[in-house]
Amino acid sequence: MKILSAGNEDGKGSLLNTSKLEYLFILIICLATIFLILIFAHPNSLTSIDECRYLHLGKCIIDGNDYYFGFPDGRPIVPSIIAVFLYLGFDIVVVRLLIPIIFMNSALISTYALGKTLFGRKEAIIATLFLFTFPFFWLFGNTTLVDIPLITFTTLFLLFFYLGIEENEKFLPISAIFISIALLTKMTAILILLSAIFYLIIRRKWEICIKKEFIISAMIILLSFLTIYTIFHVFMSANIDTSNIECAAKTPFRTFEILRLGFAPILVLTIFGISKERRSIYFCLPILIFFVFWSIQGRIFYLRHFTPLLPIIGIFIAIGFFKLLNRFNKKFIYILFIVLLAVSFVHVIYLQDYHKTTIWGITSLSASVNELEGTGKVGVDDATIRYYLKASTDKEIVSVFRTSGKYPHVIQTYDIITDEWIHKNNLDYIIISIYGEQYRTKFENCIHPKFLLVEVPFIKFCQYNQLPQSERQFQSELYNMCEENYEKMDEIYKGKQKVFIIYKVK
Repeated sequence: MKILSAGNEDGKGSLLNTSKLEYLFILIICLATIFLILIFAHPNSLTSIDECRYLHLGKCIIDGNDYYFGFPDGRPIVPSIIAVFLYLGFDIVVVRLLIPIIFMNSALISTYALGKTLFGRKEAIIATLFLFTFPFFWLFGNTTLVDIPLITFTTLFLLFFYLGIEENEKFLPISAIFISIALLTKMTAILILLSAIFYLIIRRKWEICIKKEFIISAMIILLSFLTIYTIFHVFMSANIDTSNIECAAKTPFRTFEILRLGFAPILVLTIFGISKERRSIYFCLPILIFFVFWSIQGRIFYLRHFTPLLPIIGIFIAIGFFKLLNRFNKKFIYILFIVLLAVSFVHVIYLQDYHKTTIWGITSLSASVNELEGTGKVGVDDATIRYYLKASTDKEIVSVFRTSGKYPHVIQTYDIITDEWIHKNNLDYIIISIYGEQYRTKFENCIHPKFLLVEVPFIKFCQYNQLPQSERQFQSELYNMCEENYEKMDEIYKGKQKVFIIYKVK
């Protein structure tokens, strides 16, 4: 059965009509992605508390406890995938490599499939190259965060939904499976589902709503969500709901994000990609709905919420690229596009330099904690450390935090870590970090963001998990107290910088 020939009459849009050259292109892209992941997803490159939480939640599923104290809506898919790998015996460092390898490649392949299905192999190649060289794809990709899995599942939903509506209804249940997984990955996928409903209205496909394939698809979405909700809510105490959308909408407007966006071909070529063909409606609806939703919420732009749209934007860029070829000098357009991709990719390399942006020695710390005698409590002064150690050790990890609002929210309150607090919690060990030290003592060494090694003087960007460029010494009262009262067990260094000290409480 021919899947689709929407691209043109000779079947270039058909997924079954795939040449050896296309397979070679996909293979090269995937191998390049794996190679870069092995470099970028370094064990010491953890820079997000969210990533550590997902790793922690995966271990919670294995252990069967503490799942509630994760994310407000549960987001069970990524933690469940992590749990599967942990159950199979993979080390947590290996899991941090496997998940990016699987989902970054899946996102690239699904982008190629969608682009080729709707237009053709040339557009699919350009769209895939765009995604591969897009800074945010790598910023969120080489981690265990939800963003790239969300791209994969929503893109596959759009692909099979389009096939189901325009070609054969038998593809609709497949699309329902992917949007169900997407919703359980991150609830913002509901905006993609909403755009699909509007597409039905605009295309006046009313008759399809009474067909059994459509009804089965609707039941799949409902039952999938309710089944997973029941499992996690009853057995794991995960509070899965739609609050994720509200939480995401509260992210502040950031000029920094728009500057990053400028280092990809999107600003130059997307405007040329709006086609008059009916398929462009299929692309415009998700973009419009996302934009309108966050505008209503008062947060005009924050690129991370728009990651499900990156394959669509890439295909727009591909269409625009070929329109430009027909309107201007071809050599100039080719050179311009290659330069833009190169600039974008250089930015990727800069963003992923873990020697500049790494948090630590965290792997070494985890190994040291595992070697501590007994099964006693270990106190830490940093929330990110807390979740990573919970994921990678069997020790009971305790940190200072308060709850704020409706859901548990970590607030780092280093000033109240005292000798009294340590003994009140019956801690056997205490770990202090240079990162906590930044909050305990005056620290004004904000770091300028750099693009292509050029400083942007009007924006100061201070990231809590970046080490100072010069050596920083422990000097807070907490450090002095630990030095005087407790036994020093180990010191963890990153280069010449001492980043962690482990004390045994006397």
